[in-house]
Amino acid sequence: MFNNAVIPALPLATWLANRNVTDLAELLYRRRDHVAGYRVTDFHSLSDLLQNPWALAGALPSLPLPALQVIEAHAALGRSVTIEALAGFLTATDSPEQHRAHVVGVLDLLSADALAWSDDGVHSHLAKGFDQLIPSPLGLGPSGELLLARMNVQTMRAILRELGLPRAGDRARLEAALRGFYLDADGIRAQVAAAPSAIRGELEAMAAGTRVTSTGYDRDRWILEREVESWAMARAMLYRDLNYQLVMPSQVRRALQGNDFRAPFDPAPGEIPTRPTAVDQITGEAGSAALEFVSATTTVLGGLARQPVPALKDGGLGVREIRKLAKAARVTEAQVTLVLALAREIGLVSERSSRVGVTELLPAWNRTEPNVRLAQLVMAWWRLGYLPTIPAKVDAPTGPTIMTSVHHRDERTLRQATIRAFVDAGEGQSVTDLDALAARITWSHPILVAGRAVAIPTIVAEAQQLGVLGGAGGSPMAFALSSAEEPDLGAAAGATLPAMTTSATFGSDLTVLVSGSPTARVTTLLDACADRESSGSASLWRFSPASIRRALDEGSSAADLLSSLTDIAGGPLPQPLEYLITDIGRRYGVVSVTAGLCVLRSRGDPALLHEICSDRSLKQLGLQLIAPTVALSQQNSDTTLTALRRAGYLPADARGSAAGITTSPNLPRPETPSDDLDLAELDKELAVDIERMLEPIFGGPVKREASERSARQRARAMA
Repeated sequence: MFNNAVIPALPLATWLANRNVTDLAELLYRRRDHVAGYRVTDFHSLSDLLQNPWALAGALPSLPLPALQVIEAHAALGRSVTIEALAGFLTATDSPEQHRAHVVGVLDLLSADALAWSDDGVHSHLAKGFDQLIPSPLGLGPSGELLLARMNVQTMRAILRELGLPRAGDRARLEAALRGFYLDADGIRAQVAAAPSAIRGELEAMAAGTRVTSTGYDRDRWILEREVESWAMARAMLYRDLNYQLVMPSQVRRALQGNDFRAPFDPAPGEIPTRPTAVDQITGEAGSAALEFVSATTTVLGGLARQPVPALKDGGLGVREIRKLAKAARVTEAQVTLVLALAREIGLVSERSSRVGVTELLPAWNRTEPNVRLAQLVMAWWRLGYLPTIPAKVDAPTGPTIMTSVHHRDERTLRQATIRAFVDAGEGQSVTDLDALAARITWSHPILVAGRAVAIPTIVAEAQQLGVLGGAGGSPMAFALSSAEEPDLGAAAGATLPAMTTSATFGSDLTVLVSGSPTARVTTLLDACADRESSGSASLWRFSPASIRRALDEGSSAADLLSSLTDIAGGPLPQPLEYLITDIGRRYGVVSVTAGLCVLRSRGDPALLHEICSDRSLKQLGLQLIAPTVALSQQNSDTTLTALRRAGYLPADARGSAAGITTSPNLPRPETPSDDLDLAELDKELAVDIERMLEPIFGGPVKREASERSARQRARAMA
């Protein structure tokens, strides 16, 4: 069909030089991540940079499925092909005119990123870096372009002579003639049909993947293999790669497999089935879930504030610690994982000294209104670069396509595409088939989803927890996120959450119920003095002696607590709750605990100890009189002794003279015995028979001096 056709190659540098300033500026802006920071002096250096495999891989994740399919089919046919040949190789689902229009539209999309280009509307050219990025397009093997790049002019002319094709002209014309041969599937089959039957059978078996490899030495088989290799390499149907492996170009393999082989092509995305749903219903479900998540965040972070937990060596929390937090907060482990990830992004969680705790920002954050807290959590999730709750080790293998050569994980792009799909369904519409939704997003971002079918359901589940989705429909926050690069989520969060509530209903069973979304004041008060038992459209707290004591520990008094609770109750409190708070307040603080590092004791002069505690020059000691003759110091004994002596007092160490003032921070440390310590005294002090203890070591009765020497060494060791 294309025999004797000349397929010229158009270098990217030439195509770039023919662009106008506007088109070139748009191209550089789209590929700015792969151009910035490099020294570009001319179009040749720019084209080399744009065709680098690394730069090409960075441009692929934003492409839809048909663009990747065209790139792979283009690579299988060759770097320079006719658009008609490319369209004929792709599977057609519409009329020929519509099918060609789809292919041309995809090529225009690729030309916007300089991945493929054309100057005459007849020939299409593919970036050369795809030869390395897609080593076996469509599983057909390497392209013949790799062989053409390694040939010299004499070899090209010899091959064209064997093929019976014109061999005049320069290197560019010879390469174009060989490209035309590779595109001529009928011509390739005709050449193979004219070969000896044994050679023809071997080549057809190699193309079909059924060729038998000999395991031992067979002279006839060896001769046949050499004949096949010599005949096919003389006609550019086989070549040896850099590893000296015999390779059949993808164009030859495709031709020998028959005209029925077509590359897949899906130019249109699938439809997402939806059903009408009341906006109030979607918003109500989203608001209930969002309120529950905000409450879970407060509870989980409150637990971390009271008791930081150990972190793993490489950071983060282990499964056991997450399970403990979930059990204590009465939430799921997935909610704890998401809460910690978002709180870390906001700056509410920190890891210090191998322990995970909260920062000093948490109290102020808890005092903000629920819609403000929700907006911050949703924005942190929107910008998060990974999926916190995605199950581990769920990657599925993919076929030998372009997607296996590019590993790109940009969860922000995939998250935005997922939420945008719900928004595109329209307001008051719920998606009825999440699998169809996943297929649509996979069509739009195949690189991001490749091998991770669970990624999209994970994003949907996280969005439902945060109230971005209400069931299977978009909430006001979803529309706000998709409407601007820097969305103002405060109003959208307020419209999603239930109406703010400033009052509560107290029960005689020591419970309190708040319907709707409690204000920050109500939430802070009840979280301080009661334990949250449930959240959602209505929140329930329960009072207990432990929760009341917790509020008193944080500085509240029983009177203040009763007054604050009466304000939100709008009337008298139930008698059981009032009695509980009053009783706990009456008994609270009867016994106090004071910290101290050392003790000062006055022997016979209480006035002197009182004077010391009142001395302003000793303020740094933090002295506290706890009895007429006993005081506590917040400093250790050495610091306390030094300060007292500098102030003109005459304190004595408790291990020394009994006169004056003594301190006793620790147990007295025994003095190191001298070398002339009497063994009998040492026996008495240690309450052991030294001589009997040493006798088994020396193998018999020991001399007195040996016993004394050993005793002195033991005493030094114990000192």
